[in-house]
Amino acid sequence: MKLVETKKSEVRYRTSDPKRMLNRYLTDDLCRTWTEPCIDKETGHGISVERKEKIAYRGERITQELLQRIRFFQAEGGIKEVEVSNQ
Repeated sequence: MKLVETKKSEVRYRTSDPKRMLNRYLTDDLCRTWTEPCIDKETGHGISVERKEKIAYRGERITQELLQRIRFFQAEGGIKEVEVSNQ
């Protein structure tokens, strides 16, 4: 007999620990962020522009392959923590 998972039994948490991410599911789209220096064409002043790139989608299971990408972007500084769920 298989136990049916419900929203009531869901466990969510934010973590930067790869061991706690593996085989869990993303609760939201995962994006890396960084800032790029740019020149404002009208004023000529330097500004910083925040950029984002989607790495994975909400509900996606964190496999070894995805975990490797997450760890790369953590080392780079583009991802700090990931919110995961057991469902």
